Amino acid sequence: MIGSKGSIQDQFMTILVLIGLVIAIAFSMVMINSYETKMNNVTGLEIPNETNRSIQQGKAAMTTWDNLVPFLFIGLSIAAITLAFMIPSHPSFFVFSFILLGFQILIAAIYSNIYIAMVKDEAFETAMDTLGGGLCGTVPCSVFVMTHAVEIILATGAAIILASYISSRFGGGDRV
Repeated sequence: MIGSKGSIQDQFMTILVLIGLVIAIAFSMVMINSYETKMNNVTGLEIPNETNRSIQQGKAAMTTWDNLVPFLFIGLSIAAITLAFMIPSHPSFFVFSFILLGFQILIAAIYSNIYIAMVKDEAFETAMDTLGGGLCGTVPCSVFVMTHAVEIILATGAAIILASYISSRFGGGDRV
């Protein structure tokens, strides 16, 4: 079970990718907006069109990445469920899988709360006011996924556990 693919352990990678991506998006949006605000507040400085275009392209890129967060998470979850169905697991690891799922839910809850507190922090909100609505209005997909991270991890983890132990009954994966 340790080091094998197609188990509840695959969800750890999904959680890490999700958390890393949404935090990178949040910090990138804050940096882009902070840079734009500082450039616009300098008196007597004529900002070239290339600079404005670069700033707008950076915002568009971060918005695109934000829109990809749910699809990336769903894709990684489907891959983990499919692998769990295709690779046989011994039923004795069923309890171990539930313990790991509980640990993953705990991690998801902690990082979800940290992320929501971070994006609703006054410093982040001040930096994001130039777009209107603050960061929560700018990256709604990331905020939605992180707000519901515990429910999503629970549902996906349960599906992975069920797929890994049902597969031997329905011919998924050959036992050695």
